[in-house]
Amino acid sequence: HKWFYRWHSDHHAFIQSHALAGLYCSVVEMIFVNQLSIAIPYQILGLSMYEMMIFNVYVAISTLKGHAGIYF
Repeated sequence: HKWFYRWHSDHHAFIQSHALAGLYCSVVEMIFVNQLSIAIPYQILGLSMYEMMIFNVYVAISTLKGHAGIYF
């Protein structure tokens, strides 16, 4: 959405795609998008700490892989 892009635009500051671009964002985006996208499934699904760590690693690897331009 256009109203969200002012906080998301930092993410697109890189000309070439690389893995760490997936983690580069504003504080607002980090809290409301990145952190809540992990915390909400944890609460809704009632995951154990071990399952949550696996889920977290999967999300992080997927983000880094996608921003590095790696496709399987």
